[in-house]
Amino acid sequence: MSFLKRLKNNKFFSNILVLATGSVIAQVLAVLASPFLTRLYEPSEIGLYTYIISVVSIFLPILNLRYDMSIVSEKEEKNVWALVKLSFLIGITVSIIATIGFSIYFFVVKKEYSAYKYSLIFFLLILLADVLINILNSYNNRTNEYKIMTSVSVIRSACQNIGSVFLGFCHLGLFGLILPYTLGQFLGLKKQSVTLKRHKDEIKHVSNQDMKHVALKHKNMPLYSTPAMLANSFSYSSITIFIEMIFSMETVGFYSISTRVLGIPLSLISGNVSKVFFQEAAKENEKTGGYKSSFKKTTLFLIALAIPMGIVLYVLSPWACSFFFGEGWGVAGDYIRILLPYYMLRFIGTALSPALIVSNKQNQELLIQILLVITSILALVCTLATQKTVETFLGYISIFKSVVYAILIVLVWHNSKKKGE
Repeated sequence: MSFLKRLKNNKFFSNILVLATGSVIAQVLAVLASPFLTRLYEPSEIGLYTYIISVVSIFLPILNLRYDMSIVSEKEEKNVWALVKLSFLIGITVSIIATIGFSIYFFVVKKEYSAYKYSLIFFLLILLADVLINILNSYNNRTNEYKIMTSVSVIRSACQNIGSVFLGFCHLGLFGLILPYTLGQFLGLKKQSVTLKRHKDEIKHVSNQDMKHVALKHKNMPLYSTPAMLANSFSYSSITIFIEMIFSMETVGFYSISTRVLGIPLSLISGNVSKVFFQEAAKENEKTGGYKSSFKKTTLFLIALAIPMGIVLYVLSPWACSFFFGEGWGVAGDYIRILLPYYMLRFIGTALSPALIVSNKQNQELLIQILLVITSILALVCTLATQKTVETFLGYISIFKSVVYAILIVLVWHNSKKKGE
């Protein structure tokens, strides 16, 4: 039997392959669009778009207070419908509160961007779309509907990247970037919800008591996992916010391209491996009281990919950025080299992190994310106290966050063992 055939017959790797296929196409579209975007939009315009999306991204993982994640692992089918309804109602509420908070910040603190007030409407729309995406992704994961998740990711990427390029020729600035991104988030929702819609009556008849029951049963999600994910998203988005604070929106533009390149392996492989690993680890833990086999298999797979990818990126990044993105964009390649250690460990750690939910160790997840927030602030303080250059700031970010992700991997390894081992 050939190697590829063995992979295809292995459920774990075949599910990863299905998800990765969509991500490959989505990322190819993003890569193909990038050279056009860097020529059609100014670095400052890309920077402002990145800045707004970074603020949006702070809230995306915690819109449903992480109750959506419990949809995957909940053992009783009747509780799933209560979790769906609870996640939806919480998501709508959090979206409105977040939009009001950002509006106050935008009008009071960032008065220099008053010409872009219309972006607040898109801010709310993106949040509302992701309330549904979070729920549907979890349900699709529970029911192994990976092909649907794959096709939807392609549809969204096509709208967002092709749309941005097309509107770039119309010289619409920020509007040309944020409009297709928002529309793309709504595309595919109908396709993802086909199976779930069959249970609309069960969801409709979920009582407040039912929702209260699952809310208490999965109380660790809002108590530990939600603050942890909020800290995680802030620690990542804060880098963009701090760069804008210390340097300029143009620098944010260059940084955004570096993270777009570095983010390809994360979204292409790590994010998809994470979904499959979560399900596999949950099943193994239920049967054996641990998930050592799933951890070992997944970790070795990720390391085997991370090392060669890191070498290629380090060698080619400065030249590749200048060639593909245009003159002056080579600086993004320099940023990539600085951030590589952090992104390689994040590539592995992100995929393994759902195991802390399987182990019911959300308190450890919270600790890791708090450390990630501290590292961002520490990098800011160290930069202000020493050389005030973006390279210095990114160097501190890379060192501090690499240490935290190494700690995360060790914690997951320790938790993967059966009791008594």
